[in-house]
Amino acid sequence: MNTRAVSPVIGVMLMLVVTVILAAVVSSYSGSLITIEDKPWQIVISAKANTEFFIIRHEGGDPVPLSAFKITIYNPETLNTTAVSLNDTDNDGIPDAYSEIGNGDDILETGEAVKIYWVNTTWSPERGVKVVVELYERGGNKPITKAVTVVD
Repeated sequence: MNTRAVSPVIGVMLMLVVTVILAAVVSSYSGSLITIEDKPWQIVISAKANTEFFIIRHEGGDPVPLSAFKITIYNPETLNTTAVSLNDTDNDGIPDAYSEIGNGDDILETGEAVKIYWVNTTWSPERGVKVVVELYERGGNKPITKAVTVVD
């Protein structure tokens, strides 16, 4: 007479179930320890400048919250440089150094542009000078995107 209560097949099945449950718990716990880095901004811009102002147009990519970025403009020959902050530091609802050509929500989206007058900068180029416009994330030291234009 057989006095076993559980057959070997059921015992093996129970061990497999316990192993699968343990693997799921370990996977869930270890997955929560991994931090996902922020995706870098992807944006394409074009620039146009004259002796009064310059315009940066968003040609494609991610929407850009203007308060998170700064613009650097320089002449590659003389290295004259100016930086423009894209935020409203006195919180009066009027941007300090730019006007948005678009829906006015301080987010630069595809097809919109930013117009900045040279009087709001520390340097302004003369007609015929090549300028490089670079967009930086605030606090960053590597340009996210750049465009080159000649002042009309």
